[in-house]
Amino acid sequence: MAYEIANTLNRELPQDEFGGVHAAVALYRMGRTREAKELSLDVAERFLKDWSVRYNLACYCSQLKELEEAQEWFKAAME
Repeated sequence: MAYEIANTLNRELPQDEFGGVHAAVALYRMGRTREAKELSLDVAERFLKDWSVRYNLACYCSQLKELEEAQEWFKAAME
């Protein structure tokens, strides 16, 4: 249910990162890490300065064993 609510917010309020970030976290918590990463990539394109999106991408990439990409996203989050 958390995913459904957050995804609706992501669709209906595209100018706010809250829905996208939380929909991705819900996907991750459901074991759907690849989908969480894909959604987060979309959110990252829309919110270029949001560190939390980049941090979450680093986490998702780490879980997917995409370590070089994880390091890039972590560096971007720290900037």
